[in-house]
Amino acid sequence: MNPERNRHSVQYISMPDNDWSTLRGAFPGKYENTINPVPQPVDDWFNAKIVVNYPMVRVYVNGSEKPTLEIDQISDRKQGKVGLWVGNESEGWFRNIVLTSKQ
Repeated sequence: MNPERNRHSVQYISMPDNDWSTLRGAFPGKYENTINPVPQPVDDWFNAKIVVNYPMVRVYVNGSEKPTLEIDQISDRKQGKVGLWVGNESEGWFRNIVLTSKQ
């Protein structure tokens, strides 16, 4: 895998004003991180658990107890939409998506 692309494996954005290029330019490395170990691009799946507890967002990969990404939300939205995105000219698939609320 391309090391530069790996640095952007898990990202947070807040549309419409804070897309990845805006955040990367203003806060290099703050709203994105690597996945370790790197999944093989053709064969591997990885598991992600995304915990949103306003204002904190934590992303755990492959059952890790330590977050792969841990940031404060930029927006003040406490409810709404969650999006999963695959980069330009990248392939990606999602399966077994479950959303739960503690409310």
